[in-house]
Amino acid sequence: MKLMKRIKTYYETPLHRVMTVTAVLLFGLNLLAIPTSDDFRYGVNSGLSDIFAREVNQYFTWTGRSVAHLIARIFLSFPKPVFDLCNSICFAYVIWLLNAHGAGDQNRISPSVYAFSAFFVFLTVPLFGQTVLWETGACNYLWTAAILLSFLLVYRKESHEPGNHRRSFCLGMFFAGVAAGWTNENTAGAMILIVLLILIDTFHQNRRIPLWMITGLAGALIGFVLMVTAPGNFIRGQAFTSDNGFAYTFTHNLTDGIRVFAEYPGQIAEWILFGLLIGLADRNERKTALGYAFASAAAVYAMVLTHMPLLYDRSMFGSTLLLTAADLILLYSVLQKGMLPALGKSVLAVLSVLSLFRYGYTCADLFYTRHLYGIREAWVKEQREAGNLNPVVPQIGSEFLTSYNPMYGLSDLVVYPSGPDNQAYAELNGLESVVSTAYSKWKTIYEHGDPEYMNITGLSDYISLLQNSEDKLILITCSTLTDGDASLKAAFEPLGISWNGKSNGCFLLYQGSILINTGSESLYLEQNIGGHYIYLSSSDDPELSDITVDQIEYTNDHEGISVVVYDLSSGTVCDSVTWNRDNGSYGVRSYEES
Repeated sequence: MKLMKRIKTYYETPLHRVMTVTAVLLFGLNLLAIPTSDDFRYGVNSGLSDIFAREVNQYFTWTGRSVAHLIARIFLSFPKPVFDLCNSICFAYVIWLLNAHGAGDQNRISPSVYAFSAFFVFLTVPLFGQTVLWETGACNYLWTAAILLSFLLVYRKESHEPGNHRRSFCLGMFFAGVAAGWTNENTAGAMILIVLLILIDTFHQNRRIPLWMITGLAGALIGFVLMVTAPGNFIRGQAFTSDNGFAYTFTHNLTDGIRVFAEYPGQIAEWILFGLLIGLADRNERKTALGYAFASAAAVYAMVLTHMPLLYDRSMFGSTLLLTAADLILLYSVLQKGMLPALGKSVLAVLSVLSLFRYGYTCADLFYTRHLYGIREAWVKEQREAGNLNPVVPQIGSEFLTSYNPMYGLSDLVVYPSGPDNQAYAELNGLESVVSTAYSKWKTIYEHGDPEYMNITGLSDYISLLQNSEDKLILITCSTLTDGDASLKAAFEPLGISWNGKSNGCFLLYQGSILINTGSESLYLEQNIGGHYIYLSSSDDPELSDITVDQIEYTNDHEGISVVVYDLSSGTVCDSVTWNRDNGSYGVRSYEES
């Protein structure tokens, strides 16, 4: 009864109702968003100690964002709905933090302004899908924003209305500062800049600077230094450093930043709002807002000057939030003067309509990729249970993708098994390997294929299976072969196949009999068997070296020797695979759409 009473009391507050609606709406999007890319790699662990061991290793080999990636690894060790719920609450909390910064006092937060800021963030943040809905991305951007905005809020409240804190608060602020400084390079740097500006302003007002302000700043600086000087950053930087000189890198970063403003004009809208409000706000709040806006601009400018060519997009998440906070500081000041009440309602109505349409389209976008993901996961489980530990899975892509989908701009599982995401996905799902192929090819060839054939990746084992497949129709063709393919040709001789010294060939094997057509130029072989029209062609162009049954192509357009196994009794293809010199004895089953 006490719990129900507390819940009822909570929802009697209009602000809490708006926050709940915000969290619920985000929860719907989170449930539809699918795991992808780094989610697979960070999801691999064998327990808490292994999570820390992996993060220590990453600190020395790849990146210093240890706080963000620890959060990601921990969440990825739980079922995704756990993250979906927590992430939705975190988003609502970040919007609350922005309003607390804007109002300077959490008791002055307006439900209407909270709704306005939620709509504004939803519409203006670049790559919302990668920074808020993608599990690894949200931990790197949304969750780190929650940490540093929480830390910064203590300074904001002190500048707005000085308070008294126990001496133990100094120690707490030190450790909070370490965590906040160790979050995200450009945003943490901007946060430290705001703290310095607040300290300078406090000094100029001839006010005593509390000790906790100093210890908090010291902690933030330590955390920031630990992050940016991580040995892994320098190793990673070598992979991105350009050899074209500083002028090229500067121009690359500058034009990329301008491109982001052009493609995601949210920050332009925020700067326009900032310009409209700054002349109307209170003098002290105007000064505070300028500090936040300056830090936001500095976060972008720092990326322009970095020695590495960068992709801005999601890196501008933190600067966008700081600029939003600056706008809210001005907006709360203007509203406190009793100005813009009617206009404010009109703006809120317009933003709500725009957000409603964007939310609906985002749901449709996310629903479709969730649908494709469900098909893939169910098929992988089915294949694993059938003994196929080397499945060919459909790539997840969509013509409906928007920047609100985590898949937008990220790579899915790739066409070769050595891809880091592929290896992690295989480990997470109890597989030996996994490759992806175009959805259309997967639907045509592998969805109803035979797990026994599709599981084999080695050439010698595959030839042995073909020798015991007299009930199947075996179709073989090749793109033009050279002397360097002699060993590859020889591997097929146990099937009774010989190229007769020629570079091209088509072969049809069925019930112990074989049809052969070889030559030194492009050629073809056609036959009617069991009511099915079979057509094979061999050419120097892999895209013209085809195997078709009833005018449906079952090859993947790779160089080398291609094999299609067809079951005449069921009218389905069992497998399609290609062997070539580039991949040695490993069979290739992928197809990339141009």
